[in-house]
Amino acid sequence: MKFNIGDWVSLNSQAHIDGFSFASCGKVVGITGENCDVQFALSRHLIQSYLLQQEKKFSCLPENVAQFLDWFKNRGGIAVWLSADLSDPGRTYFRPYLTKDGKPMEKSAQLHAMLALLTDSADMDVVTYKEIKRFHVATRLGANGLKVKVTSGGTNRIRKAVAKAAKEYGDATFTFDYMDYNNAVILVPENPTPLSEWEVGQEIKSQAQA
Repeated sequence: MKFNIGDWVSLNSQAHIDGFSFASCGKVVGITGENCDVQFALSRHLIQSYLLQQEKKFSCLPENVAQFLDWFKNRGGIAVWLSADLSDPGRTYFRPYLTKDGKPMEKSAQLHAMLALLTDSADMDVVTYKEIKRFHVATRLGANGLKVKVTSGGTNRIRKAVAKAAKEYGDATFTFDYMDYNNAVILVPENPTPLSEWEVGQEIKSQAQA
Protein backbone atom coordinates (compact mmCIF):
# COMPACT_ATOMS: atom_id res chain seq x y z
CA MET A 1 0.00 0.00 0.00
CA LYS A 2 1.26 3.47 -0.89
CA PHE A 3 1.15 6.25 1.68
CA ASN A 4 1.51 10.01 1.44
CA ILE A 5 3.15 12.50 3.77
CA GLY A 6 0.54 13.56 6.29
CA ASP A 7 -1.29 10.20 6.37
CA TRP A 8 -2.13 8.69 9.75
CA VAL A 9 -1.07 5.07 10.06
CA SER A 10 -0.71 2.25 12.58
CA LEU A 11 1.23 -1.00 12.70
CA ASN A 12 -0.54 -3.96 11.10
CA SER A 13 -0.62 -7.51 12.46
CA GLN A 14 2.79 -8.31 10.94
CA ALA A 15 4.62 -5.53 12.78
CA HIS A 16 5.72 -5.03 16.36
CA ILE A 17 7.58 -2.32 18.25
CA ASP A 18 8.39 -2.92 21.91
CA GLY A 19 6.34 -0.78 24.25
CA PHE A 20 3.68 0.16 21.69
CA SER A 21 -0.02 -0.34 22.34
CA PHE A 22 -1.78 -2.32 19.61
CA ALA A 23 -3.74 0.80 18.62
CA SER A 24 -0.88 3.35 18.53
CA CYS A 25 -1.11 5.77 15.60
CA GLY A 26 1.51 7.93 13.94
CA LYS A 27 1.80 10.50 11.18
CA VAL A 28 3.87 9.91 8.04
CA VAL A 29 6.41 12.75 7.95
CA GLY A 30 8.71 11.39 5.24
CA ILE A 31 8.96 8.67 2.60
CA THR A 32 12.15 7.02 1.35
CA GLY A 33 11.63 4.28 -1.20
CA GLU A 34 9.47 1.60 0.42
CA ASN A 35 9.98 3.04 3.91
CA CYS A 36 7.85 5.54 5.79
CA ASP A 37 9.25 7.87 8.43
CA VAL A 38 6.49 7.84 11.05
CA GLN A 39 6.15 10.21 13.99
CA PHE A 40 4.32 8.40 16.78
CA ALA A 41 3.23 10.05 20.02
CA LEU A 42 6.61 10.00 21.74
CA SER A 43 9.03 8.45 19.23
CA ARG A 44 9.88 8.38 15.53
CA HIS A 45 10.53 5.26 13.45
CA LEU A 46 11.46 4.34 9.87
CA ILE A 47 9.10 1.49 8.97
CA GLN A 48 8.60 -0.55 5.81
CA SER A 49 5.32 0.37 4.15
CA TYR A 50 3.98 -3.18 4.07
CA LEU A 51 3.99 -3.21 7.90
CA LEU A 52 1.59 -0.23 8.07
CA GLN A 53 -2.12 0.28 7.66
CA GLN A 54 -4.00 3.52 7.07
CA GLU A 55 -6.00 5.14 9.86
CA LYS A 56 -8.79 7.71 9.58
CA LYS A 57 -8.35 11.25 10.88
CA PHE A 58 -9.37 12.10 14.41
CA SER A 59 -12.56 14.10 14.81
CA CYS A 60 -14.44 16.23 17.30
CA LEU A 61 -17.85 17.86 17.66
CA PRO A 62 -18.44 21.60 17.11
CA GLU A 63 -18.90 22.15 20.84
CA ASN A 64 -15.31 20.95 21.43
CA VAL A 65 -13.72 23.39 18.96
CA ALA A 66 -12.90 26.26 21.33
CA GLN A 67 -11.30 23.97 23.92
CA PHE A 68 -9.34 21.95 21.39
CA LEU A 69 -8.01 25.07 19.65
CA ASP A 70 -6.80 26.28 23.04
CA TRP A 71 -5.03 22.96 23.61
CA PHE A 72 -3.31 23.19 20.23
CA LYS A 73 -2.23 26.77 20.92
CA ASN A 74 -1.36 26.68 24.62
CA ARG A 75 -1.12 23.07 25.83
CA GLY A 76 1.23 21.36 23.34
CA GLY A 77 -1.52 19.68 21.34
CA ILE A 78 -3.98 16.87 22.00
CA ALA A 79 -3.01 13.49 23.42
CA VAL A 80 -5.25 10.57 22.50
CA TRP A 81 -5.38 8.02 25.32
CA LEU A 82 -6.71 4.47 25.43
CA SER A 83 -9.06 3.77 28.33
CA ALA A 84 -7.90 1.45 31.10
CA ASP A 85 -11.49 0.28 31.67
CA LEU A 86 -11.58 -3.35 30.51
CA SER A 87 -15.38 -3.26 30.45
CA ASP A 88 -15.22 -0.65 27.67
CA PRO A 89 -12.35 -1.85 25.41
CA GLY A 90 -11.21 0.50 22.68
CA ARG A 91 -12.61 3.67 24.23
CA THR A 92 -10.36 6.69 23.86
CA TYR A 93 -10.04 10.04 25.60
CA PHE A 94 -8.75 13.39 24.38
CA ARG A 95 -6.53 15.24 26.85
CA PRO A 96 -4.19 18.25 26.56
CA TYR A 97 -0.61 17.05 26.20
CA LEU A 98 0.79 19.62 28.65
CA THR A 99 -0.41 20.92 31.98
CA LYS A 100 -0.97 24.64 32.40
CA ASP A 101 2.58 24.75 33.81
CA GLY A 102 3.98 23.33 30.58
CA LYS A 103 4.75 19.83 31.85
CA PRO A 104 3.56 16.60 30.17
CA MET A 105 0.28 15.42 31.70
CA GLU A 106 0.72 12.37 33.92
CA LYS A 107 -1.21 9.19 33.21
CA SER A 108 -4.17 8.69 35.53
CA ALA A 109 -5.72 5.41 36.66
CA GLN A 110 -8.43 5.99 34.04
CA LEU A 111 -5.90 5.88 31.21
CA HIS A 112 -3.88 2.97 29.83
CA ALA A 113 -1.59 4.22 27.04
CA MET A 114 -1.11 7.26 24.82
CA LEU A 115 -2.11 6.24 21.30
CA ALA A 116 -1.31 9.44 19.40
CA LEU A 117 -0.25 13.04 19.82
CA LEU A 118 -1.81 15.67 17.57
CA THR A 119 0.16 18.91 17.30
CA ASP A 120 -1.43 20.39 14.15
CA SER A 121 -5.10 21.46 14.11
CA ALA A 122 -5.29 20.29 10.48
CA ASP A 123 -4.99 16.71 11.79
CA MET A 124 -8.45 16.84 13.34
CA ASP A 125 -11.81 17.19 11.61
CA VAL A 126 -14.86 18.88 13.05
CA VAL A 127 -17.89 16.76 12.24
CA THR A 128 -21.61 16.87 12.76
CA TYR A 129 -23.61 13.67 13.02
CA LYS A 130 -27.01 12.55 11.86
CA GLU A 131 -29.07 9.90 13.58
CA ILE A 132 -29.98 6.86 11.50
CA LYS A 133 -31.28 4.45 14.13
CA ARG A 134 -32.15 4.08 17.79
CA PHE A 135 -33.15 1.11 19.89
CA HIS A 136 -33.41 -0.06 23.49
CA VAL A 137 -30.55 -1.93 25.18
CA ALA A 138 -30.60 -3.47 28.63
CA THR A 139 -28.47 -1.92 31.38
CA ARG A 140 -27.29 -2.99 34.82
CA LEU A 141 -25.69 -1.37 37.85
CA GLY A 142 -21.93 -1.65 38.21
CA ALA A 143 -20.17 -3.34 41.11
CA ASN A 144 -20.33 -0.18 43.24
CA GLY A 145 -24.07 0.15 42.64
CA LEU A 146 -23.66 3.65 41.20
CA LYS A 147 -22.41 3.38 37.63
CA VAL A 148 -24.89 2.14 35.02
CA LYS A 149 -23.43 -0.24 32.43
CA VAL A 150 -24.80 -1.84 29.29
CA THR A 151 -25.16 -5.62 29.48
CA SER A 152 -22.91 -7.78 27.30
CA GLY A 153 -25.87 -8.58 25.07
CA GLY A 154 -26.64 -4.89 24.64
CA THR A 155 -22.99 -4.13 23.91
CA ASN A 156 -22.89 -6.78 21.17
CA ARG A 157 -26.06 -5.37 19.65
CA ILE A 158 -24.61 -1.86 19.57
CA ARG A 159 -21.35 -3.08 18.00
CA LYS A 160 -23.22 -4.93 15.26
CA ALA A 161 -25.37 -1.86 14.52
CA VAL A 162 -22.29 0.40 14.38
CA ALA A 163 -20.45 -2.04 12.11
CA LYS A 164 -23.44 -2.26 9.76
CA ALA A 165 -23.79 1.53 9.59
CA ALA A 166 -20.03 1.98 9.06
CA LYS A 167 -20.15 -0.46 6.16
CA GLU A 168 -23.01 1.47 4.57
CA TYR A 169 -21.92 5.05 5.33
CA GLY A 170 -18.13 4.72 5.65
CA ASP A 171 -18.04 5.45 9.38
CA ALA A 172 -20.36 5.34 12.38
CA THR A 173 -20.49 5.75 16.14
CA PHE A 174 -23.08 5.68 18.91
CA THR A 175 -24.28 7.58 21.93
CA PHE A 176 -26.95 7.17 24.58
CA ASP A 177 -30.18 9.07 25.09
CA TYR A 178 -30.68 8.56 28.79
CA MET A 179 -34.13 10.19 28.72
CA ASP A 180 -35.50 7.80 26.10
CA TYR A 181 -36.44 4.10 26.31
CA ASN A 182 -34.78 3.77 22.88
CA ASN A 183 -31.53 4.67 24.57
CA ALA A 184 -28.89 3.51 22.06
CA VAL A 185 -28.51 5.98 19.19
CA ILE A 186 -26.51 5.10 16.06
CA LEU A 187 -24.90 8.11 14.35
CA VAL A 188 -23.04 8.67 11.09
CA PRO A 189 -20.80 11.69 10.38
CA GLU A 190 -21.51 14.35 7.80
CA ASN A 191 -19.80 17.53 6.62
CA PRO A 192 -16.27 16.91 8.00
CA THR A 193 -14.16 20.10 8.07
CA PRO A 194 -10.51 20.30 9.18
CA LEU A 195 -10.28 22.09 12.52
CA SER A 196 -7.79 24.52 10.99
CA GLU A 197 -10.31 25.52 8.30
CA TRP A 198 -13.15 25.67 10.81
CA GLU A 199 -11.13 28.21 12.76
CA VAL A 200 -10.64 30.35 9.64
CA GLY A 201 -14.33 30.09 8.77
CA GLN A 202 -15.36 31.19 12.24
CA GLU A 203 -13.00 34.19 12.08
CA ILE A 204 -14.43 35.27 8.72
CA LYS A 205 -17.97 34.91 10.05
CA SER A 206 -17.14 36.97 13.15
CA GLN A 207 -15.55 39.73 11.08
CA ALA A 208 -18.61 39.86 8.81
CA GLN A 209 -20.90 40.28 11.82
CA ALA A 210 -18.75 43.02 13.39
